Amino acid sequence: MYIPGIPEGDVSQVGGITTLAGWQTALTAFWNRVVATPGVLGPVVLHSTSPAIPTITDPRLAPDPITTFQVDGVIATQRRRLRR
Repeated sequence: MYIPGIPEGDVSQVGGITTLAGWQTALTAFWNRVVATPGVLGPVVLHSTSPAIPTITDPRLAPDPITTFQVDGVIATQRRRLRR
């Protein structure tokens, strides 16, 4: 998932996250809180294996659970739209 707003001080000149362990710890703590909350469905990947309209009874369309978050060591960027 994309997390906007990585502080500039956390990024090297080549786009590497210099505080990778801290970000990994924070996302692991977030994941643990989500899955430990009673009555809350844990994070899942929503997708479809069929072009048909999804139905809850079709097991092929069941979401896959996310079992961990892994922080990538290199950031991506988000460009703003250019106004013409």
